[in-house]
Amino acid sequence: MIEAPSRSWSDSVTIGAISAGVLVLARFVAWELRVRDPMIDLHLFTRPQFLWPASPASS
Repeated sequence: MIEAPSRSWSDSVTIGAISAGVLVLARFVAWELRVRDPMIDLHLFTRPQFLWPASPASS
C-alpha cells in the first residue's frame, strides 16, 4: 500500500502483495471460525454493542 503510488497500482509486485494479504486474511478468518478457542472471537463483530464504539460519530 505504501509503495503502490510510486510503483503503480497495476504493478505485479503491488498486485501480488495485496493478493497475498487478502489470501492470508481469508485463511486467518477461516481458521479462527473453526478452532475451539480462537485468538479473536469473530462473532463479536455481529453485535452492535461491540461495534458501536468503533463507528464514526454522527453529526
